[in-house]
Amino acid sequence: MKFTVTQDYLDSCAAIQKIQAPMTSSSVDLNTKATVVVVTYKRPGMLKATIAQLLYQDYPNLEIIVVDGSPNAEEVYRGLDLEVDRNVSYILSKTPNICVMRNLGLLASSGKIIVFIDDDVFICEDFITRHVKLHLTDYGKDAKLVAGHSIGDPREKIQWVKDSVTYCPKGRWARSVYGVNFSVKRRPAIECGGFNPYIPMVGDETELFTRMISDLEEAINGPEVALVHRVSRKGGCRIENKDPHQMARAMSGRLLSRLSVTPLYYLFLLFPGQIVRSVMSGELNHFFSLDGTRIFFREFIWYCIHSLRHLKRQDRYLQKSLELAKPQVLSGSALPILVT
Repeated sequence: MKFTVTQDYLDSCAAIQKIQAPMTSSSVDLNTKATVVVVTYKRPGMLKATIAQLLYQDYPNLEIIVVDGSPNAEEVYRGLDLEVDRNVSYILSKTPNICVMRNLGLLASSGKIIVFIDDDVFICEDFITRHVKLHLTDYGKDAKLVAGHSIGDPREKIQWVKDSVTYCPKGRWARSVYGVNFSVKRRPAIECGGFNPYIPMVGDETELFTRMISDLEEAINGPEVALVHRVSRKGGCRIENKDPHQMARAMSGRLLSRLSVTPLYYLFLLFPGQIVRSVMSGELNHFFSLDGTRIFFREFIWYCIHSLRHLKRQDRYLQKSLELAKPQVLSGSALPILVT
């Protein structure tokens, strides 16, 4: 696959370099293998552009794993013309769940450092190198996670989540993570169970953060590594047709991401705040009716109880992901753990 430098790409790199902190001088061990995992769903055009950028990266020891949950994933794969790119492994997941698919990428990876990005991004050619450098610095060598930064597409004037796509916190240590751009060391990510497939829609990366990070200095805030999040309105894990059932799942996921070790009664302390957040963001405005409200509260309580039953079963998260996804490797290097 040939990478074509477009004006959109150049504009995005200029925007990234404007906000990106300079990288401290740190030698990179080129023998340290890195893996980048891209989860995708119904966005073949953006996926192709993202893969092309990854093949253009200046880090030499890079493995690329794409996990596709699209119903026509095999057709998408054929259209990408990846047969000659042997460092790209393409995995088909039968379940379009972002946690399940990220776990497939985690299990299939052979790199010591795993970088997770979305399929709708612009990245500069030293993006992976910067992630690896942060993991190899004196303060990052014992860290388990690097939280990269993200900004909105400078060309997009009508983003439906214009403000919330920008993730640029302050300080050296991360207190949370934004799922479009972060990296982990493989061993601790697997030891903590990977991503929780029982948390739907949102909050999965925050929930993983709470299980992986036991003290502040285990997570690095990374202003040195940023990207542009294009925020496509279609595909991905976005809710396309909102209804009370789906919104209840989304809110319960946000709530439960804060409750990995918290008693059940904390639900009632956090619930009003989640209601206010959803009303202010307009999530609930579309079904202000007696029947819609009744469905919402019933489903919200059900999803909370269902998810709480599984919060302590993190040793099964990775195995459950394999069961749900029934993964098939379409190309790339041999990945025996995923062959069914």
